[in-house]
Amino acid sequence: MNVYVIADLHLSSDNPRLIDAFESFSEQISNGDELYILGDLFNYYVGVDPANEAQAAVRRVNSSVESRGGRVFFIHGNRDFLLNRYDAHYFKVKLLDDIAVAKVLGTDILLLHGDELCDENLLYFVFRKISRCFLLQRIFNFLTSFDYRTRIARRMRNKSMQNFAAGNYVKRMINNESARALMNRYGVKILIHGHTHTVGETVIDGCGRVIDTGDWNSDSFTYIKISDDNSGKPGLEIIQKKLS
Repeated sequence: MNVYVIADLHLSSDNPRLIDAFESFSEQISNGDELYILGDLFNYYVGVDPANEAQAAVRRVNSSVESRGGRVFFIHGNRDFLLNRYDAHYFKVKLLDDIAVAKVLGTDILLLHGDELCDENLLYFVFRKISRCFLLQRIFNFLTSFDYRTRIARRMRNKSMQNFAAGNYVKRMINNESARALMNRYGVKILIHGHTHTVGETVIDGCGRVIDTGDWNSDSFTYIKISDDNSGKPGLEIIQKKLS
């Protein structure tokens, strides 16, 4: 059994190379394997759109993984928090809580997108709290059209890209004190997250491991592979590959 963890793919119909990379990557997932997607699977998400090539590819890939005996799990990111349990069924994923503990080869591992642990401003956390409210999401979806939600999402994404290019972006390193507190609360020694787009690992208190999945971009993609290395603990690799 192998377990794979990815985040921050930001798939869109405008970038077919990343879609192809996701499809190729998924071919290694076989019977008994698990794939955990820690948010921002899509560049933005406002609802199911069968005409969207990225969404169609995700549904096709996950269906293929399921047919081979694999399982796919999903945690919300800050770009796809509107994906609900009905949508999760459509995309052939099991929707997990925003902070989830997965037992991987006998070891508890804490999984989350990561924005909860970044040193971001108060307004963002207020927005995050409101945007995750299921009732408010239902009201928002009921009162707005799909096209209107798409325009809002595109504006937000474009603004984010402009800030990124200007160097004024929300891309902070994980707050280690917050990570330590969260790991202690859940009683785990390994925390895996995305969001910061910076692949790497931090050791906390000499034994705790905080691991960033990295992202998928125009040059490369990164994922974490966890397998049994016969040591009594899961062997964990951070793998980075160039786009073909």
